[in-house]
Amino acid sequence: MRKRVILISLAILAAILVILGALFIDRGDTKQVIEKIGDSDLFTAEEIESAMAAVKKEFRKSFQDCTLTKLWYDENICKLEQEDWKTQYHADDAIVLLSDFEVGRSGGDKSLNAGSAYKNWEWILVRNTGGEWEIKTWGY
Repeated sequence: MRKRVILISLAILAAILVILGALFIDRGDTKQVIEKIGDSDLFTAEEIESAMAAVKKEFRKSFQDCTLTKLWYDENICKLEQEDWKTQYHADDAIVLLSDFEVGRSGGDKSLNAGSAYKNWEWILVRNTGGEWEIKTWGY
């Protein structure tokens, strides 16, 4: 009986620690990002918004202690790079989004410079007809 109580207590403690860790982990902040879609001959506003949603989701997951400040679509840049990305990833569509973000004092996952700002960071997303946008790569 006592062994059972100890096991149950340990299980409850482990669950509480997991919940607290999920609540307080440094994740990427996208709450105040300024989004700009602009005009496009290639995509609808809804398609661009869907790609932006995928970027924000990935940023929250992978860019700990970073704050996404701007996220935008630039038709000229997309037209310059689109065909190469479609070919490389064997996709029907490719979109290029740009972003600015700031890195906190911890440097996130240590691959970024702590306390710095990154400008014109590219996000490359692809999809096949009828599919969802999938992020393939990001960076400069």
